[in-house]
Amino acid sequence: MEMNAHTNYTLCKTGKQRVEPIHPELEEALEPILGDTYHLVVFQEQVMAIAQQLAGYSLGGADMLRRAMGKKKKEVLDAEWDTFLAGMRDRVISVRGRINVRDETMSIYGEEIALLDVSTANTASPVVISIQETRLNQRLVREFKHILAAHPGRAPVHVRLHRQGRKDLLLNLEPFSVAAEPAFYGDVKALLGAGSIGAA
Repeated sequence: MEMNAHTNYTLCKTGKQRVEPIHPELEEALEPILGDTYHLVVFQEQVMAIAQQLAGYSLGGADMLRRAMGKKKKEVLDAEWDTFLAGMRDRVISVRGRINVRDETMSIYGEEIALLDVSTANTASPVVISIQETRLNQRLVREFKHILAAHPGRAPVHVRLHRQGRKDLLLNLEPFSVAAEPAFYGDVKALLGAGSIGAA
């Protein structure tokens, strides 16, 4: 829970305080998560949902972040900050910020947040997905193909296959092409992990 969240919640509910989103650029994205609590983080589950929505965390990763925040483990949160930012950048959000410790309360503040406009981006740029060769099995391949088919678009798909002790292979997955958008990236990261989206 944010510092003074219970007081601010009551003030917002009774109309004595204006509802202010965490950041104006994130108001719409966080409305389903924070709308019922006047854009205040009141429940621990909201921390998990925000990490999943904004940074593509898995349920387990979001729970680890929630526990670290609850126990005020600054060293864990410092390490998670880079992961959180990388996840947000992967989801087409640009963030510069800091972790703040004040009055024994830990908070993540975004100092500069911008939703990047990719509607005019060159959608023909390839999407590169990294997979460890040791993780390949029939189930993973089947689920990966399902994700590719569920997000049709114009961006070609390349797979960087990491092979232990050998040079990586870069495979062009013709005829698959996808919509390079947050929903696709989120599905890929849910299956393969946060570091699975990379550059060509």
